[in-house]
Parts: sequence; structure tokens; C-alpha cells
Amino acid sequence: MTPGLGTIEEIPPCLNFDVKLIEQGYYHGLLPREDVLYLLQKDGDFLVRITEADTMGTRMEMVLSTLHDPGGQCKPSSGEAVEDDCLKIQLKRPVTLASWEFRTDGFLLGESIGKAGCIEVRKGLIEKEDQKFEASVTTVVGRSAEAKVTISELMRQCRMLRDLHHPCIVRFYGACLISQPCCFLMEYLSEGPLDDFLTKRRGTLKRDEMLQMSMSAGWGLDFLHTAGILHRDIAARNCFYDNQLVGIYSQDVAKTVATKQYFVNCSDVKVKISGFGLARKTNAYVQKSMRRMMIKWMAPETVAAFRFSQKSDVYMYGVLIYEIFSQSEPYQGLSNQEVKPLILGGRVNEFPAKTPKQLAQFVMQKLWHLDPDRRPSMEKALQWLSQYTGIKLQMGTLAT
Repeated sequence: MTPGLGTIEEIPPCLNFDVKLIEQGYYHGLLPREDVLYLLQKDGDFLVRITEADTMGTRMEMVLSTLHDPGGQCKPSSGEAVEDDCLKIQLKRPVTLASWEFRTDGFLLGESIGKAGCIEVRKGLIEKEDQKFEASVTTVVGRSAEAKVTISELMRQCRMLRDLHHPCIVRFYGACLISQPCCFLMEYLSEGPLDDFLTKRRGTLKRDEMLQMSMSAGWGLDFLHTAGILHRDIAARNCFYDNQLVGIYSQDVAKTVATKQYFVNCSDVKVKISGFGLARKTNAYVQKSMRRMMIKWMAPETVAAFRFSQKSDVYMYGVLIYEIFSQSEPYQGLSNQEVKPLILGGRVNEFPAKTPKQLAQFVMQKLWHLDPDRRPSMEKALQWLSQYTGIKLQMGTLAT
């Protein structure tokens, strides 16, 4: 969905709203202004949300947001659900929750999976349209400056990912902003992060399974690039192992058709990409510093000049293939200071002997080329890998 045309009018915060307002279908809770632009599409569309009145996020105020068509006349009207003294323009159509906005009764919270700072990740169960399925629910606890920044970052990720449906991408179902704590719901995968799985299975993985892992991660990354998204942090720690060998119904899987439903044969899907904290909706990105970055996975141009592109993602994808076949992290045992000159000098990781020779050569000579312009795109890389492995992502239109 594209942002609505026109001007978003924000009625100054009113403290005398009826408390019953939060029960209305057009109440969206702590919805950021950036998302209001996507929900209000026509002149007179309106919704009610709350906004943080201080930098610490400790005081909340209620705001009426409406779209004003610059080509029309805005006149007061009667019978609205808010106080007349707060109303300056005509309200025509209440905008209810989008498909990605959850009410508190739309899911159940289960056991805690982990905690860090103001974040707690819990197992959850989504109940939607007579279906029940597991979810990973990230809750942001408390009203602090840290919580405010965390919610803003998670909403940025939600905005970027909520419409991306692909069997090799961990699904971002949406958010519940109606009440505290704010909750962000993603696909739950019981097998856990890929790096943990590789450690547990070190020395026991079969060649075909490692090839399937490599291919499915590649399909996911290619899909992100097609959607104009740089991941910037491709690594086993940011992937999940998936052993549910079932078909998946998905929207917008094919590059050529964006309106039909597709059935994906997922017998070869073993890995789903996650970890979108550094992802950006762009084809190129320059970072100011390498703060918080994992240098051992970085492309030479990223280490040298903090430059990211689809080709640096391709380089990192090659490192992921190395992780899968070695079941260890790159440059293991070396510090970042020791690794930096090795990366800049093109001294790459040596694949273990069990790695298929042609695959190792392809990664080392093509995906890890020092010149990013001479690396293949993900699409081209997958063409070679698919021909070499015989593994294809099979998709067909659903019967209607």
C-alpha cells in the first residue's frame, strides 16, 4: 500500500476523550505517524491513536489523525465520536485496524523464550480467521527511553517486512499496539537459530542437507533483493533452521505476478532468513562507522569504506555457505584486528575437504571476488547453484 495523497492533519492532543473511545474499531493505540500515512487513503479518512508526550515515553496523549484532501474544502460536521472542541475538519470514514495490526484477543502469550534489556521474547499462539498457529512474540516492557527507541526500531522493521511473504524469510505477522506492553509477532520455528543447529550437528550433516540449506538461504536473499531490501547481516546466527517439510501458501512469492496466490513445494526449504535489525530498503547504503558490526562476515569494500550493496550481501552469503559446510564461524580463533587485513587482502577461509570442489571454487572465486562489480547478483548465483545442485524452488498457481 502506498501513502495516501493529501495532508495528514493532527488534531492537538485532547485529554477529555471518552475512555470508551479505545473500544472503537478506529482506535490504533501507539501507531507511529509514519504508518498513519499508509492507512489514511481518502479525504476525510480518520483514526485515533496515542502518542508519547515526553522523551521518556512516560506520558501518553490521544490524537485524532485525518486525511485532508488539498483539492477539497474541509468543513466541520456534527455527530462525530470525539469532542467538538477538538474537531477542525470533516470526518467521513473511520479507518479500522490493518491486517497486520493485532488486537489483544487475537493471540495468546505463552512461556518466555528469552530476555534482554526491555525486550522479552515469548512463545505465542495466533488465532485468526478460524486458524491457530504458533508465533514468536517480542514484547517491549516498560516506558523508558530505551523502550521508546526499541519500539521505533521494531516498527521500522515491521513497516519494511509485513508485506513480504516468502517461504525462505521468517514471516513478520505484525504488531499489537493497542495496549501495553507493545507486542511484535513473527513466525515461530522450533528448531531455533541455524548457528546453534550447526554446532549441535557438527560432523553429522549430510551433503544434500547442507546444499538444501545453502539454496534456501539464497532464495530468501534473492527475494529480499528483488524487493529492494539490503539485509547487511547475512550469517548463520541470523537464520533459522526449518525442518517442517510441508507446503506453504504464500502471497507475492513470484517475481512476475504480485496478485495471485501460489503453492510452494517446500521439501527443499531448510533455512529461513531473519535478523533484520540492520536491513534497509535501498540498493546501496554507506554507514558512518563499523560500530556493532561483525567484521568476520563483511565484504572487503564494507570493511574498507563502510559501503553496503547487494554485492556485499552476496559476499556474506558466500560466508554463510562456508558456515554451513564447516559448521564453524569464519576466521575462527582470530580477532577482528587480525581478520581485517586478511579480508582486505583477499585471504579467505579455506573450505573443509568434504565440501564439493566446484561449490567451494564458485564461492571463493565468484562470491568472494575482491571487486564487487565482478561478483554475480543473487539471481545469477542461484542460476549456477540450481544447475549445479539440481535443487529448484517449485512454485505453481493454486487452483481456484
